[in-house]
Amino acid sequence: MDATLTPEITPEITPEITPEITPEITPEITPEITPEITAEMLRSIGACAGGMTFFEGHFPSARATFQAAAQACVDHGKPAYAVWLAQYCPADVPGATWEARLAVQDTAYDRAWLGQICPAGVRGATWEARLAVQRSAAERALLGVQCPAGVRGATWVARLAVQRSAADRARLGRHCRAGATWAARLAATDTADSRALLGRHCPAGVRGATWAARLAVQDTASDRALLGLICPAGVRGATERARAKARRAERF
Repeated sequence: MDATLTPEITPEITPEITPEITPEITPEITPEITPEITAEMLRSIGACAGGMTFFEGHFPSARATFQAAAQACVDHGKPAYAVWLAQYCPADVPGATWEARLAVQDTAYDRAWLGQICPAGVRGATWEARLAVQRSAAERALLGVQCPAGVRGATWVARLAVQRSAADRARLGRHCRAGATWAARLAATDTADSRALLGRHCPAGVRGATWAARLAVQDTASDRALLGLICPAGVRGATERARAKARRAERF
């Protein structure tokens, strides 16, 4: 009996198709500038009643960017408001760089004053930039005293270098906002009176400016009594008992 041959069937191989993956396209997001000028912030930095009325009238939401607020002041006949805003608004307001603040100052005096009081931390507001807008030796000396602590380049040495006279240097020692030590400030004085004034007016927190150090430079009983009255709060050793003892040295 003949065997029946069954032909071998070769299975057809279908190639596996890998689906093409379309890359997901994420739209680019442009960061929005937060409108940091608010009615609440303006009140906190001492805006006048007229300025508040102007701001709230032009920005009913009571919010605006620095650029929009300053431009509104200029466009509507209130450039002095823009000058003030640029000088006093906080350092962290978006867009309120040194260049932007300087651009809305109305006079050379305004620019010099901006240099002296512009908050530390404003982008571009270095010691060199501030110094460049002072018009005279007197203004440069005042910049040394007024410039906030923390400004890049505004060291004690830089501030001392722009003082014109012994009186200027003594004033710097009394009022400088940088971190100069008691010893450095004392070295800037040249008379008994200037040393006594330093003891009474040197800010609290200055390294070495303890009660004992301040008391040691008071020249008379009246000086010591006045120190007891006006020595800044927070000075190490300036207890109420120590102050009272100094005040008893002289009866006013």
